[in-house]
Amino acid sequence: MEYQNQKAADGREWKILKHKSTKGDGFDWTNIIYAAYQLPDEKVIGMVIGYKFYPGNREVVHKEITENMGPFWYGCPNNILDMLSETDNEYALEWRAKCREFNAQPKPKKLEDGDKVRFPNGFGRLSADTIFTVVKRNRKTRFRSGHALYNLQGWSKSTYEVVE
Repeated sequence: MEYQNQKAADGREWKILKHKSTKGDGFDWTNIIYAAYQLPDEKVIGMVIGYKFYPGNREVVHKEITENMGPFWYGCPNNILDMLSETDNEYALEWRAKCREFNAQPKPKKLEDGDKVRFPNGFGRLSADTIFTVVKRNRKTRFRSGHALYNLQGWSKSTYEVVE
């Protein structure tokens, strides 16, 4: 991985000071890692790393994006954002603001078995009017509509509302 802790010939280091791993969207990336990354000049920048594991061929793919590249994942925790050096980069400032906005949003209710939910923006090809019943078995959450049982990958990252 390009951004692992490294030393330059003069002894200066690149290193990850703090990181947090979160579940990805379930489609493109299995995990998303947010990191405070220190450059040899002591400047600390934000970095987002997407990981995907392909179990069939035991392959791991990753994509590293610095905040200056304008990442489109906004779940970086405030304690990592607080570690970052000041910047005037437009993309980095926008990303930091969107992360703080995301962190300020109230967290949705944890779903329980039997809850009724709908996704107001729809979900894939499923209509926004579809009401699902939550089916929890062990650690898996599935959604029933009529006689169909759906495994909606990435549902927890989508906007949903509990209906009565």
